[in-house]
Amino acid sequence: MNQSPTAGEQGQAPETPGQGGGGGGAEPVARHRSDRSDTRQRILDVALELFTEQGYDGTSLRQIAEKLGVTKAALYYHFESKEDILL
Repeated sequence: MNQSPTAGEQGQAPETPGQGGGGGGAEPVARHRSDRSDTRQRILDVALELFTEQGYDGTSLRQIAEKLGVTKAALYYHFESKEDILL
């Protein structure tokens, strides 16, 4: 009648909200941050390309957004202004 211990009885700490269990631990948060920084870098790359081709004053946030296939609101999520993209 010797039963095998369950995972929780094998010295593993019980799961707390936000850990393991496939329900949003550190990995999804890290991935979300990575996606955010990838998007930010894409914005910078496209903006630099357009600034080089058309000049800073000749490039609008709308043009940057259109080239990226996002809304202007998405640009404002990452940067407060066009000047912030340049900095």
